[in-house]
Amino acid sequence: MAFRAILFDLDGTLLNTLTDITNAANEALRLEGLPVHSEADYLRFIGDGIATTFRRALPPDRADDAQVERCQKHFQATYGQMWNVHTQPYAGIPELLDHLTRRGIALAVLSNKGDDFAKHIAAAYLDKWPFRAIHGLKEGVPRKPDPTAALQIAGSPGLDPAECGFVGDSAVDIWTGRNAGMYPTGVAWGFQTVAMLEEAGARSILHHPLDLLQVLGLEPSD
Repeated sequence: MAFRAILFDLDGTLLNTLTDITNAANEALRLEGLPVHSEADYLRFIGDGIATTFRRALPPDRADDAQVERCQKHFQATYGQMWNVHTQPYAGIPELLDHLTRRGIALAVLSNKGDDFAKHIAAAYLDKWPFRAIHGLKEGVPRKPDPTAALQIAGSPGLDPAECGFVGDSAVDIWTGRNAGMYPTGVAWGFQTVAMLEEAGARSILHHPLDLLQVLGLEPSD
């Protein structure tokens, strides 16, 4: 299958950020005197932006707008201090990005993480590769699964969406790819289950990053 570009989700797809997100979010909850959660819980909470994460994490009787906003502010401060304690690229991701770069396939990131954090983290962990765009959640741009940002990324180098793959670990990512007219591919190592990805309409499931080369019709030795 001929693709000229691959758009990746960030958290749970390229980078394993779960522990740092969990620790920062729990610290925000502690500062408000609220119950904390396990990493397994955060697998259910994250993926739709930090405000939605806290709406899911807060007790139902405390999930009002003012409480969510306070937790978000705490999170911005705590995550800003601990974002890189445990975060690492998933095994096989550097090799995959090397292969794609050698083949001239354009790379981009589209995340529901805040734009500043997305760019900051990508600069720390992905700066070795020529990503053409790193897009996080911005005011005025709808969050995934709305296709607006994905189509903007494809349009900047003049690509047809059908020439782009969208790779992610959540149903939101699969819906985004489908909504944008891109090839939606799920990853089995991320924050949601293969069953959820398949139910959302993933056309391929990757069990190792280099499996993407097979989807593209390439071999690691090409």
